[in-house]
Amino acid sequence: MNMAVYTKIEADPTIEMAAKRDAIAACDGCTAELGRLDDKSVENRFDEFSWTKLHLGQPLTGKPNDTYGHVKVFEDWGDRLQIITRDPIDLVKKNLRILSGLAPAATKQQVTLAENWAKRQLLGAGHSSKPVSLTGTVCFIFLPDSGVTVEDMFINNPQPLPCRLGLPSFWDDMWGSAPPFGTKLEYIGYILIGKAMRNIRSVTVFHPGYRSVRDLWKPGGKTEPHPNGPQDHVVLGGLSELVCDQVLATAAQKEIYGFEVRY
Repeated sequence: MNMAVYTKIEADPTIEMAAKRDAIAACDGCTAELGRLDDKSVENRFDEFSWTKLHLGQPLTGKPNDTYGHVKVFEDWGDRLQIITRDPIDLVKKNLRILSGLAPAATKQQVTLAENWAKRQLLGAGHSSKPVSLTGTVCFIFLPDSGVTVEDMFINNPQPLPCRLGLPSFWDDMWGSAPPFGTKLEYIGYILIGKAMRNIRSVTVFHPGYRSVRDLWKPGGKTEPHPNGPQDHVVLGGLSELVCDQVLATAAQKEIYGFEVRY
């Protein structure tokens, strides 16, 4: 086990000592550090153990009207929606662009068609359909900076959000230490409604996954900006972060915020 992971397990104040010991013991006898599919790797063993502890975290007592932010990489989310809806990928991404404002030249008719598609395919208003899940088993959410709302951040200055949240998660796998100069990525932002969410709680060392814990995540309740993101984004620091159980599309406000980040 990488020393950084060991140290962060020990330093996480949100989990009991027994779980810390069990996590470390689960990785005993490993012959490699990395390898998601290698059952003898620390990464595989740690992530499998973590999967059994996703329910952990200190519960948050919020107000029914509280809202939280959630950010996705556009391409990843479009690909996922195509698998869920089984609609042609071009149709899915076209509608997602229109709904999120990434297609400002869309006509009124195109907007109406996209909204009807969302009601039917995403929100479960169609025949025999159900609301789609916005996330996996666990959803990472963030709180806004002091003095502003999540909506303010999405409307007025969303570009720093991915870096401040440690996104994109595939950074090191694809780009190594830094993206090619001029790389452009599109993102989608959602505002989630607290009263429609379940089990909002603190992030523990078991939520991010081995590689993220090793390279980025730190205990303490705030995200760690990706060090190779735009430096004017990095200096803004992290954001208060929480997790909750799987979130359905019906838990999000109607507005979807699309934006672009250049690296």
